Amino acid sequence: MSVVRMLWLVVVIVALTACAGAEEQPSASGGEGSEQSITEGAGSESSSGAMDGDAMDDHGGAEDGDFAFGRPADASEADRVIEIHTDNELAFDPAEVTVAAGEVVTFSIANDGDLPHDFVIGDDAAQEAHAAEMAEMDDEMTEEGEEHGDANAVSVPAGETIELTWAFDGETGGLLYGCHEPGHYDAGMVGEIIVES
Repeated sequence: MSVVRMLWLVVVIVALTACAGAEEQPSASGGEGSEQSITEGAGSESSSGAMDGDAMDDHGGAEDGDFAFGRPADASEADRVIEIHTDNELAFDPAEVTVAAGEVVTFSIANDGDLPHDFVIGDDAAQEAHAAEMAEMDDEMTEEGEEHGDANAVSVPAGETIELTWAFDGETGGLLYGCHEPGHYDAGMVGEIIVES
């Protein structure tokens, strides 16, 4: 990773942390979304491309605890697995998931289509910062099979299933998961994470 790229990631992370601490996002509640597809049980082995707590530093990501809305975790810590599916329709299924405050969840994201996607957990500020980062990096981070530099994001190449494990032990309002491949988020490729206390 180039020095300039690493510095840019540090700036984005610092900005995210400052934004998240300065304003609290209201919980986006509303309508009924798709039902969750859940596999109960302890975490499963991580697929290629998954980011866990130990891999963050190798990719220029944040240290544990640097996200106001939770932290990356190891798949072995997971309380359960939530399956998310996507394809060429530029949507996540389900479009809404519910987790408990303090719960550790492994998201298993299956890309059943021909287009590459990514999966980014965060509030509005984190989603906006990631979108800006993706635009700035000019597709460097979105090549198939290449991992994101952020601990709250993974690339999901066409035809593959990738896992991301997250501990919901931070702020609980306004959390989303989105895809920031060019045009995808704007087309509605975003889902809501409801954190119940």
